[in-house]
Amino acid sequence: MVENEQPAIFRQNFHELLQHDQYTPEEEAFLLGVDPGVINQAAHRHELPAIFAEHHVMYIMRADLVRWLENR
Repeated sequence: MVENEQPAIFRQNFHELLQHDQYTPEEEAFLLGVDPGVINQAAHRHELPAIFAEHHVMYIMRADLVRWLENR
């Protein structure tokens, strides 16, 4: 990958991504302009509800993300 090039999942239209009902931690981090670790840590601390698979955050529902942001 060329330096500063965005991964393929983020090349889609920003507004289209906002319409999703669930997000990966990487998608959320992209939308919020934060490191994915921020999202993962919040999920592992149970501050941000998430769906896990073997201790890995798979996705987070949009409604849960909005609630988390409102309470920060």
